Amino acid sequence: MYFDLLDVGETDKMVLVFVHSEEEAEGYEEGIIVAWPSAKTEITLIRINRYIEREGIDISRFSLEYPLTMENLVDNWEPIEEFLREYKQAAR
Repeated sequence: MYFDLLDVGETDKMVLVFVHSEEEAEGYEEGIIVAWPSAKTEITLIRINRYIEREGIDISRFSLEYPLTMENLVDNWEPIEEFLREYKQAAR
């Protein structure tokens, strides 16, 4: 999953790439920021899934299916971010 982090001109661009593992991160060009899930991410995902189940939240309106997986976090992070932002604001 690629996306432009910052466009600083026609030739200079910072790019962030999400991958599934540290091993998958090897071999990217210098200057590309590569990120992968950590053990803390796995624990957070478990907590998010428990919250969804406990509260009976229908995540289908975010084009997501329960339970959320690590693959969802890497390959389909945009709707997860949208879901988390909405429910974080609702909890305030």
